[in-house]
Amino acid sequence: MKINYVLPKNIKKSDFQYFKFDYKYQDYQHIQIKKHENVFINHYGLVLKKFILVDGCAPNIKISNYDNNFYLFHWKKVFEQFLVCKYGKSLKYINLFDGNYFIIHSPWFSYYFWVTECLPRLIKVYESYNNEILIYPYFFDDFKFVKETLILFPKLKIKKIPVDNHLFVKNLYLPEVKPWTIMFRPEDVIKTNRLLIKNKVCNLNFKNICITREGTHRSFENFKEVREILTKYNFEFIKMEDYSFFEQIGLINNANIVIGISGAGHTNIHFMKKGSKFLDITAKKNVETKKYKFHFWKLACIVGVDYYYQFADISNRNLELPYFNRNIIINLALLEDNLKKMINE
Repeated sequence: MKINYVLPKNIKKSDFQYFKFDYKYQDYQHIQIKKHENVFINHYGLVLKKFILVDGCAPNIKISNYDNNFYLFHWKKVFEQFLVCKYGKSLKYINLFDGNYFIIHSPWFSYYFWVTECLPRLIKVYESYNNEILIYPYFFDDFKFVKETLILFPKLKIKKIPVDNHLFVKNLYLPEVKPWTIMFRPEDVIKTNRLLIKNKVCNLNFKNICITREGTHRSFENFKEVREILTKYNFEFIKMEDYSFFEQIGLINNANIVIGISGAGHTNIHFMKKGSKFLDITAKKNVETKKYKFHFWKLACIVGVDYYYQFADISNRNLELPYFNRNIIINLALLEDNLKKMINE
C-alpha cells in the first residue's frame, strides 16, 4: 500500500522543505510476529536476549538518519536492570515460564503511541493466535482509552504486571513495532481505523471543531481573540478528555473541519473522514529545531484529509518551561484567512 502524498492546501514556497514525500515505510512492509525464547523484559517493554536488545521491541533503535536513535540509551538501561534482577536483590521480577506471552507496549507511551503502535500490534496478534497472553503493564490502568479499547477484544487473555516488576519470559511472541515513531505504515492505519470507526459513539454532531488545551501548557496565549474568530465561523470548542474514547472518534469522524495545536491529540486525524479538513497549528521554532517533523501531514495523506498548517510564535511567559511546552501566540489575521480557505475550497 502506497501513501498518496498531497501537499498542504495553503503551502508557501518557503515551506516546501518541510513537506518531503517519504517512502521509507516501504522498506518495512513485512513486519512480523517473531517468537523468542528465554528473554528478559523490563517494566517498559524493552526485550533483552543474550545481552542484546531485540530488534522490533521498541521504535527508534535502528541505525539510520531517519530520526533520533535511542538504541544505546535503551540498551544500557535494560542491561543494568537485567544484571540486578539476575544477580542482585534490589529490583523486583516475575518468572513467566508457563504459557505463551506477547507485549504491545514500549518505553514511550501516550494516546499517540496507543493508537499508532500498540493497537496495530495487538490486532496482528489477535487475528493470528488464540492462546497467547498479553503482558499488561500496570500503567495501562491509568488510561481510560486503553481499557475502553480492550473491550473490542473479548477473547483476549491478559497477565497484569504489578508496578516496577521486570520479567523473565520463556516463550515470547513479539509483534514488531513500526521502526520509527514518526513513520506510518498505511496498512496499519487502515486496519486500525476499520476496527475503531465502526464502534464510534455519535451523541453529538459538530461540523467545525477546535480541539482546545485550555488550562494546560501549549495553549493559545491569545485564546480570547482566537475564540471570537472561531465562534464567528460556527466552531465548537472541545476538550477531548471530557469524552470517552469512542465518543472522541465519533466527534472527529462526523466533523468537516478540525483545528488544533500540534500534540498527541492530532492522532485523531486517524479517524477523520475522507475529504474533511484539518488545520495543524504549531510553533515555528518546533519545526526549525526538528522537534516537530510534520508526521501528522503524512497521516492526513493516508486517510485522505485535506491538510492545512499555520506557524505560531512562542510566548515569552513561563520561561522556566522548555520552549516546546510554552503557550503559543497565533497570527489572528492569518488564522481567519486560513479559515476562509478551508470553508470555501
